[in-house]
Amino acid sequence: MHTLDHNSRLLDAHHERPDEPGTEEGETCIKGVKTCNVNGCFGRHKAKGYCKKHYVRYKNHGTPIGPGTEIGAPATFLSAVVANPPNQCVSWPYGKYPDGYGRIRINGMDIGAHRAALLAYAGPPPNGKPYAAHRPNICHNRSCVNPKHLRWASPKENTFDMLKDGTRIMGEKHSAAILTDRDVRLIRKDNRKQSVIADEYGVNYTTISNIKTRTTWGHIV
Repeated sequence: MHTLDHNSRLLDAHHERPDEPGTEEGETCIKGVKTCNVNGCFGRHKAKGYCKKHYVRYKNHGTPIGPGTEIGAPATFLSAVVANPPNQCVSWPYGKYPDGYGRIRINGMDIGAHRAALLAYAGPPPNGKPYAAHRPNICHNRSCVNPKHLRWASPKENTFDMLKDGTRIMGEKHSAAILTDRDVRLIRKDNRKQSVIADEYGVNYTTISNIKTRTTWGHIV
């Protein structure tokens, strides 16, 4: 095990910064551009009267000001988990990426908290296995930083894990998808020229070709 402390290069607590304190709410507007309602903040309005930063705090804590994070607290928390990992999931209680994975700042750079935990527990990733992956059938919690629930995985293993756990967004669920699962099944049965099919569905010829050869949408049977 790679023990952590405040002086470790891996988790340098001095790189953690507390959230800036806020002030009273108040409507502000600069040159016709609506800005954040929190007094002293001139960030562009995003939602609920707040800028992105204060809106995230409002969602997470019920107030745009939000509690601050004590300097070094994330590093201390992660060090304790790595030193004595339990059997159950350990959810990251600090900042997170939009996709739900924990985030910690190390040596001036953001890194996934689960990756930092695995680095400290198991050491650097072996060749060909660059991904810090949650073990399938054991952990389905993206914010979990328990190193017992993590492993180094190859790109193929990581993709397989996501497919097995159902956490990979594919097919019609993908935000960029034009076709539905039903469309794909009908296309595979359609014996017309692929260019004709492509025109009908509003996609290009290559898309139809890839569907028929199962290069894409291979999960649809």
